[in-house]
Amino acid sequence: MSLSRLPALGLGLSLLFSVFILTSSAQTTSSKSTPNAVKGTVSLKGKGVGGVLVIARPTNSDPQRRPTYRGVTDQEGNYRITNIPPGTFQIGPAAPEYVSGQDRILILTEGETVEDIDFEVTRGSVITGKVSSGERPLIEQLVTCERIDNTGNASSSMRKQTDDRGVYRIFGLTPGKYRVSVSPSRILTRFNRTFYPAVADPAKAQIVEVSEGGEAKDIDITVEMNDVSLDRYSVSGTIVNSANALPVPDMRLRLQPADNRGPEPLNSIATSNTEGQFKFEDVPPGKYRVVTAALVDNNLRTDNTPFAITDKDVTALTVKIVRKAGVSGVLVYEGVQKNVAVPQLASLFVNGLVASEGQDRGGRWGESARVGPDGSFHMTGLESGLVTFSLGATFGGDLKGVSVSRVERDGVAQPRGVEIKGDEEITGVRLLLRYASGAIRGSISATNGELPSKTRFVVWLNNRSAPDSAPIQPALVDSRGRFVIEGLADGNYEVNATATVTLPDGTVKTIRAKQEVAVHDGTVTDITIPIDLAGNPERLWR
Repeated sequence: MSLSRLPALGLGLSLLFSVFILTSSAQTTSSKSTPNAVKGTVSLKGKGVGGVLVIARPTNSDPQRRPTYRGVTDQEGNYRITNIPPGTFQIGPAAPEYVSGQDRILILTEGETVEDIDFEVTRGSVITGKVSSGERPLIEQLVTCERIDNTGNASSSMRKQTDDRGVYRIFGLTPGKYRVSVSPSRILTRFNRTFYPAVADPAKAQIVEVSEGGEAKDIDITVEMNDVSLDRYSVSGTIVNSANALPVPDMRLRLQPADNRGPEPLNSIATSNTEGQFKFEDVPPGKYRVVTAALVDNNLRTDNTPFAITDKDVTALTVKIVRKAGVSGVLVYEGVQKNVAVPQLASLFVNGLVASEGQDRGGRWGESARVGPDGSFHMTGLESGLVTFSLGATFGGDLKGVSVSRVERDGVAQPRGVEIKGDEEITGVRLLLRYASGAIRGSISATNGELPSKTRFVVWLNNRSAPDSAPIQPALVDSRGRFVIEGLADGNYEVNATATVTLPDGTVKTIRAKQEVAVHDGTVTDITIPIDLAGNPERLWR
C-alpha cells in the first residue's frame, strides 16, 4: 500500500501504548522467552462445539495476514493454543456461521498457561435477496445490513457485494432487527442509496427481523437509476508543462471524481502521446479532475482544476503539470541510554504537514515518506509554506514512545518548521528523535471479596510531572485486570483504575482506585492496584 497522501499525524505520538510487554529494562522480548498457552471451550447452548478455529492475534498485527497462533476445538468443544510469546493478544473464535460476541484481550508475560478462556456462541442469522433496476441485476454493488437497537438507531453493520446475478447473502448476523440498503460501489453506476424495498428515505425503510439461526429470504431491493446513468462521453485534451507550456509526452493519467462520490479513481487510464494529447472513453456525466498515475518524477503533479461533463464530450481540455517541492533528510536518535533498544528507523515513516500563511494547519493534508535503514528519507510533492514533521509506524501497531524533539536544517534549529519556497529541493534536514522507554506493568486485584468473571476494567494515567502535556490514552486491560503502558518519559504518574462489577442480585457497582508511580527510562515498573469491593462505590444502580 502506498504511503503517499496520508493524513499527517500529530506530534502527540510520543506517548503511545505498545502491544508487546517489556521483559526487562534493557531488552524487548527475545526468542528465548518461555512461550505461553491458552485453553478454553467453545459452546452452543451449554454444549461444546467441535471443529471451531480459535485464533490468538497480536493486537498490532495486520488483520489480513494469516494468524500464527491458533487451535481447533475437539468434539467436546475444548481448544488449546500453544507457543504464544509474551505480548498482548486478541483471542476469539473465527467461525463465520456463529456469533461469538467480543473477542477477549489477554496480556501474557512468560511461561503462563491461562485456562477457562471460554466462549459461548450462537448460530448466526442470514439475510439474502437480489438487487435490480427493472429486470437488470446490479452486479458488485454494496449491500449493508444495519442492526437497529431499541432506540431505533443503528448499532452495528455488516456489508457484502452482490454477485453476477445481483444476489447478496449476508450471514453471521446477530439475531435482531435490521435495515437493509444498497449503495453504488462502482463509479460508473449512478443511483442513490436505496433502502429495502425501494425507498431513498431511511425512515421509510421496511425493517427485517431475523431469529437465531434463521434466514430472511427474498429481501429484494429495487433501485431507480439516475436519468443520466447510461450516458457515456469522452474526455480529450493536452497535458503541458506549466513552466514552459510545452507538451508532456508519455504521462500516464487517471480521471478522479471531484464531487461527493468519493476520491476513488476511475479504472480507465490514458497515456499522453508525443504531442501531449490524451483521451478517456466511456465516462459518465459528473465532475472530474485529471490526476497523474505511475509517476517517474514524483515531484510532478497535475494542477487541481476540476471540470464537468454534462451532455456532450469534453474536448480541448488543457491540463497543466506543475513541479512541487521535495525534502531530503535523515532521522537520528539523541539522548538514548545505551542499554535501551530503540525501534529500528526502517520501521518508521515521516509525515510532512505543510501550512501556508493564513491557513489552518490542523485541517491540511500532507505527504509521507518511508525511512531507510540508515534513517534517510525523501519526501516529494510538497506545497509552498511551513512544513512540520511527525512519525508513523510503517507496518502498523504502536510507535512505542518515539517522537520528533527537534528539527534542523544545515545544523540550524527550525522551531516553527522548515520553510518551502516554490518547487525547491530542500536537503540537509535532520529530525532529532526522542525515545521515551519507561513502562508500567500492572494488575488490578480485589480486596474484601472476589471480582466476578465479567468485570470491566478501565485504566488511565495522569502525568503529575507535566500536567499540561498531551493526554495519555487509556491503557488496554485484559479480562484478568492486567495492563501494560509503554513509551513513558521519566516522571511521576497517577495511575487510575475502575472496576465495574455485576453482583449476583443484578446490581452494577463501579469502584475506583488510584496509585502514584515513578517512571524511569529503560525501566519497567510493576504495580498492583487494590480494588476494595467493600468500599463505597462510585455509582450504584440496578
